[in-house]
Amino acid sequence: MAIENKNKNIFQLKNEYNEIIETLKELENYSEQQGLEVDYKSFIININEELDEKIGNWGYYLKRSEIELNCIIEERKRLQELERRLANRIEKKKEALKQIMIETDKKRIEHGSITVSIRNNRPSVVIIDESKIPIEYKKEIVETHIEKDKIYNHIKETGEIVEGIEIKESCSIIIK
Repeated sequence: MAIENKNKNIFQLKNEYNEIIETLKELENYSEQQGLEVDYKSFIININEELDEKIGNWGYYLKRSEIELNCIIEERKRLQELERRLANRIEKKKEALKQIMIETDKKRIEHGSITVSIRNNRPSVVIIDESKIPIEYKKEIVETHIEKDKIYNHIKETGEIVEGIEIKESCSIIIK
């Protein structure tokens, strides 16, 4: 008796697997009590094969998705580098144009549909010696960084749990 699981998703198969295992344990106990011999292994083998196939297919899907993600990450890096180079080129060209206009005493040029002009910016403050600046112009910023690696190493070495933390166990899927 083969159970058709081809159209079931992995979650349905997992639930069915757990239900079948539980039911088979109950039936096995019942069969032993009644002195009956029943072959339940075929049920388990069938659903295990289907579950393995679904898990494998998910593995292929995840592997393809990781490859796509890596392509997107690489493309983003390439575009960020292109953006950086273009921004630098624009900034250098603007600076060169500004210098040319200053040296030739040109404040404003209208050419076709574009206007190029020089505008004075608000003066900026440049710090030369921070130690000479009065305290009223200083703001102290305190930043706390918790060293999780140091806490982990302490727990690993001593077995002592540091107050204010909890240990979280986890696992991950590896697809090769």
